Amino acid sequence: MSPRAAFFLTLLGVLIAGAPLPWLTGAAEPSVPAAAETEPAARQAVYATLRATGKPEKLQLRLHGELLTEVTGDLPWEGELLLPEGDEAPDIEVEAIWTEPGEQAVTLTLEPDGREACSSTRWAENGTMHDVFHFVW
Repeated sequence: MSPRAAFFLTLLGVLIAGAPLPWLTGAAEPSVPAAAETEPAARQAVYATLRATGKPEKLQLRLHGELLTEVTGDLPWEGELLLPEGDEAPDIEVEAIWTEPGEQAVTLTLEPDGREACSSTRWAENGTMHDVFHFVW
């Protein structure tokens, strides 16, 4: 028998012997819990102050795409934001639109319980802002 024939016969034997193994061992695909089934992260109320130059037509704060608050009316705005608990500070997305021309600024200050206040300022050009404010506790 040629080496090539011996190799293919051996390969055929391995495939025939191994083919029923998934059914015999009861192997199943690992189940991955759906995102809706996972437990939501614990949240803590953090006092926040939001200031902006001019009067924004639209001003929204988001955390991982989830709307935290939409600020309407006069600024500065003060209130509580529900942020994830833990030692890691959040990255908050800020979206703002102004009708006034020129550079504009937004300052967000967070005051978590038991920690020093953190503040971050970003500048916008052409009346629009879509930026991420990174905080470090």
